[in-house]
Amino acid sequence: MSDPKSTVTSYPVVLPADPTKDPQATTKRYTDAGDQQRINRDGDSMSGPLVLAGDPVANNEAATKAYVDSLGRPTAAQVVSNPTGDIASTNVQAALGELADEKVARAGDAMTGPLILESETPSLSLQAAPKSYVDKMGSLEYSFLVGDFTYNAGLQMYEIAINHDLNRRPKVTLYDDSGIEFAGDIAYNTIGVNGLAVRLKFPVQMKVLLT
Repeated sequence: MSDPKSTVTSYPVVLPADPTKDPQATTKRYTDAGDQQRINRDGDSMSGPLVLAGDPVANNEAATKAYVDSLGRPTAAQVVSNPTGDIASTNVQAALGELADEKVARAGDAMTGPLILESETPSLSLQAAPKSYVDKMGSLEYSFLVGDFTYNAGLQMYEIAINHDLNRRPKVTLYDDSGIEFAGDIAYNTIGVNGLAVRLKFPVQMKVLLT
C-alpha cells in the first residue's frame, strides 16, 4: 500500500471575489491594492493631505497648519541672515541697507573710493575719462637750440621733428627765447598722429608749445 502523503498534489485556493466582510479570506489583488494606499516608513510621497490628530507636543512631531499659523509670521528683523562679503549684519533689513550703501545710486551719488574705468580711451562723448586720458589732453612745451635743427636741402629749410603723447593733433605755437611769438617764415606739419615737424628759414633758439 502506497503512502497517501506522496500522492497529495497542492493547488492554489481561488476565491470567487474580493472580501466584503472581515472574516472572509483575502485575494492577492485586494491585499496589493490596500498596500498601495499606505506610506512607506523609509520615505514616500502623498497625493492627498495628511490629517494629524492634533497640534505637536514633541520637537520631532509634524505640525498642523493651525499650530504654525498661531505662531504668526516672523518680521524681517527676526530673520537671522549671514550675508557673504563685507556685509556683517545679523538681520535682513540691516543687510539690505548695508548692501545698498555699498552701491552707487543711478540718480547720482558720492563715492568714498576711486572709480576704475574699463578703458583708457573713452569712445563716447558722455563716457567717463580716466586720468591718463585727461592728462594727455593738456599742453606740452619743448625748448630747442640752434644746433638741434637739421637742414633739409630739398625744402631749403631747417627742420626738427617733435614726438608727443597727446591723444589729438595739437595746435602749434612757436616762441623765441625771449618769449615773443614767431611771425613770418614758419611751417609745420604733422607726422602721423603723435608727431610733427617744425621748419624755419633760419634756425634759432626757440620754444614750441603744443596745446
